Order: sequence, then C-alpha cells, then structure tokens
Amino acid sequence: MHKLDLNIVRLKLLLAEVNAKRETLTATRRQYEDQINRLVDITIHEDSGVDRTLGMMLDVDTRLQEVARQQHYLELVGDKARRELDSLQLTKLIEETRAQLALLRQRQREEDAAARADEDGVDHVAREIRRLEEIITVASGVAAKSISSR
Repeated sequence: MHKLDLNIVRLKLLLAEVNAKRETLTATRRQYEDQINRLVDITIHEDSGVDRTLGMMLDVDTRLQEVARQQHYLELVGDKARRELDSLQLTKLIEETRAQLALLRQRQREEDAAARADEDGVDHVAREIRRLEEIITVASGVAAKSISSR
C-alpha cells in the first residue's frame, strides 16, 4: 500500500477514535451534570447539610471541568487531523488524476500515430485530458489555499 494511503487510513482511524472518545466524554459530562442537579434536589428535599452538599458538588464540578478540558484538547486533535486528512485526500486525488492523465496522453499519442483512423476516439481522449487537467488545477488550488490557511 502506498505511504499516502497508509497515512489516510491512519488519520481516518484516529478520527474514529476521536469521535468515540467525544461520545464517551459527552455522556460523562451529562452524568456529572445530572449528579449536580440531584445533589441540589437532595439538599432541598432531604435533611443533608449545605456544607456537605457543597463539598460533593465541588468534587463533581472538578471532574466536570476535567471533562471539559479533555473535550477541548480532543477538538484540537480532531480539527488538526481533519485538516491533514483533507490535504492528503486532495494530494491523492491530484496524484491519481495525473496518473490517469499520463495514461490518456500516452493513449492519445498512440492513437495519433495510428493515422487518425478513428477521429471520435481521439476527440474523446482530448476531452478527457482537458477534464482531468481541470481537476488537477482545481484540486491544486484548494490544496494551496488549505496549506496557506494553516
């Protein structure tokens, strides 16, 4: 497998891991928020001391803040991985399109050498070459903008 393909697969796996961790952290955050709300209810409806409840709420809040920090860092990793994946996929598109273009140019040369027996086939190849050149131009522009925006 080509190194570019391996990096794309690796980034896709990383993003899947980031998404799974994001879901876990979101569930944990909800759990801590629910715990704080239950502690408020317990304080109101039962005979528990305010100091004790505040202490428990602060403990839960500390864990909640840790989850928020982890979510923030996770977003940093995910954003960077998504940008890198986009760049690699554009690079792969350009490479594949250039390879197709080289094959078509070779085919065009062969067909031209065959004394232009089939004008329709030559025209089709010429149109396909122009289409692939346009893909390369557009993808290269997007890649350049992506790289310059970093």
